[in-house]
Amino acid sequence: MAPPLHVKAVAGLVNGFVLIAGIRNVAAPGYPLPIIPEDSAFQDHFHDGSRKVEFLFQMLGVCFCAMAFNKLVAVFTTPESTFLRQKLFFTYGLCDLAMAVVVFQYKGLPMSVTGGFAAMHAVEGAAFLHDALMRKRAVKKAAGKKK
Repeated sequence: MAPPLHVKAVAGLVNGFVLIAGIRNVAAPGYPLPIIPEDSAFQDHFHDGSRKVEFLFQMLGVCFCAMAFNKLVAVFTTPESTFLRQKLFFTYGLCDLAMAVVVFQYKGLPMSVTGGFAAMHAVEGAAFLHDALMRKRAVKKAAGKKK
């Protein structure tokens, strides 16, 4: 059963903003977004120009994106569980790979410290994407009505 319209409206609006903030955190940490009230004060409070803070905000941004994408997929795509799982696996895989890239690109710590974390997310992301894109899925038959 599809979610009611009010749930779709709230989820779409809220997670649209969360997604925008997440993408900003990954692509341009510390950059205030004019569409978010008082965002410049928030960004100024946390960002001191440190690459460490940017790195943490980039990882947080990936988590924001993962959370928002998965809610949007659950609310706005197929109610049938097989294909919902496929779509969720796709978003999990993309977000895992994004996390791996963010961690891999951070040069504040040696790869001996961050490499395992990056590799773990890369492997999981690849597994989720492979399953989402390659495994055949059959449409489930609707359950018959009992008499």
